[in-house]
Amino acid sequence: MVLSALITLAGINREMLHVMEGILGIKRQTVVLENKPIVLRPPGITLRSKKPMKVIGPYVRVCLVLSTPARDGTPDQQVRWFKEAMHGVKVGVTFKTKEGSAARTDAVTPSWYKFSRISAKSEMDACFSPRHKGTFATGARMANIRVTVSAPLKVEGIYWESSNDD
Repeated sequence: MVLSALITLAGINREMLHVMEGILGIKRQTVVLENKPIVLRPPGITLRSKKPMKVIGPYVRVCLVLSTPARDGTPDQQVRWFKEAMHGVKVGVTFKTKEGSAARTDAVTPSWYKFSRISAKSEMDACFSPRHKGTFATGARMANIRVTVSAPLKVEGIYWESSNDD
């Protein structure tokens, strides 16, 4: 959270962010699962990666990139834009590890990032995490991630991330 405030106030670029995370001991693994626009359709999609998705800390999430670039606005405007981008679609995410554990969630966290995970622009995301921090043991490897939708939903991309800092 402190890092987010510094980025905004100091106008930090992507390279400076990586340096600051290293200094602060923040570890993060991001794996892009879809790097182009896709329409998710019922019943959903199962995502796998050739790149290992390794849990490196208590925070694990999958994010659907709803728009890039993200628009600046008041908090009320951002909430309205997020709801508009979701079109009332209900989304569920199931995380499954190679070690056999699984967790499902439908709790969405709206997120805005200055540095997109899939492009050079900012982004507005719908992120999904297991309900309890530390659900998966550090070192666990994701086998796949299942994303279900109640109706078609266009997204700009999808990524998985694990970190020791939220």
